[in-house]
Amino acid sequence: MDNHLPVIIVSAQLDIDNISKAYDLGCNDYLKKPFELEELMLHIKYHIKTIFKNDLDKDVIDLGFGLTFDLRDQNLYKSGHEIVLTQKEKLLLTLFINNIDKTVTSQMIHEYVWDNKDMEPVTMRSMIHKLQKKLKNGMIVNIRGVGYKLIKKAKIQ
Repeated sequence: MDNHLPVIIVSAQLDIDNISKAYDLGCNDYLKKPFELEELMLHIKYHIKTIFKNDLDKDVIDLGFGLTFDLRDQNLYKSGHEIVLTQKEKLLLTLFINNIDKTVTSQMIHEYVWDNKDMEPVTMRSMIHKLQKKLKNGMIVNIRGVGYKLIKKAKIQ
């Protein structure tokens, strides 16, 4: 069952015990019969709006220091203004954000950003350096001999 799918119970049961049981079983709304069709539409519209608002909020990641990253369109913003990223920088930042506080190996970067195509290690280091300049100093750290890590905002001084 999809936890994001709202459940609206439509019932002629008017007693509080049945209504309470419906909510205990996980319904999001309870509509008592008789009702106007327009009333049902209002309930449905409310739940759709709530679902999409919550899903959109999950796609925008707060990196701190006025930086946010929208996972849907892979855009980086500083205080609401877009910071231009190349396509590969977008892929790299997406990979880091999906692994916040975890080490991202050079092999993972090679597979995700370059699709395992030939590239020189200096190219990867150069791109990471360019991305570091667009973020707050210290957000991306080198894990010597392994890879890199994007540090959560609270851990950076």
